[in-house]
Formats: sequence, structure tokens, C-alpha cells
Amino acid sequence: MHYRARAGANAHVEAGWLDDGQRVFIADRSRSALFDRAVDLGAQSKQGLMFQAFRTKAGEPLHFGASPHWSGTLRACRCMFDLENREDRERAKLVHTAIRRLNEFALMS
Repeated sequence: MHYRARAGANAHVEAGWLDDGQRVFIADRSRSALFDRAVDLGAQSKQGLMFQAFRTKAGEPLHFGASPHWSGTLRACRCMFDLENREDRERAKLVHTAIRRLNEFALMS
């Protein structure tokens, strides 16, 4: 599917237009997939996957109920893990395992 058509299918696009401040990011299909089953990020628990695996833009851990809000951090179009970094690689493995447990997708292959 052409990029414009893929963007047009996004939930934020209405009649071909985006509201001010909205962005649509189109992923490379070889590195991205629509999962059959959603992965629970554990937003309701201090021990949730998002608080174990993801970091702020500044590299700081996310904190349950604190700023920045987790949803803004995860929506960022930025590199989440540097696989050359041991700590990042371990956190990426947590996400890989959670995805693989529910879907036929290998984040790290």
C-alpha cells in the first residue's frame, strides 16, 4: 500500500486531514507489524512492562503516576533501545519476550 493510503487509514485522519499538532508515522513493514493480540504494558502497576523496559527521552526511568506521563513517552518517534548498550539490550529483551508470548513476531532476530 502506498504511504499516503496507509496514513489515510490512521485513526487520527478524518476526510484526508489531520488536526493541528497531529502526526502520523509510517513504519517500515519489514520492522513493524500489527499484532493479533495486544501486549499489556502494565500501565496500572509499578511492576508493569512499561516501567521496567522504557525510558524517557533523557534516558530516565518512567515512574508510576509521575511526569512525564507514560503515554507521551511511548508515542515518541525515537529510538527506544540501543542494542549495543547492555542495559538497553536487556530491556529490549523484556519487550521481545512479551510480544513473542502473544504474537508471531520476533522483535529481536
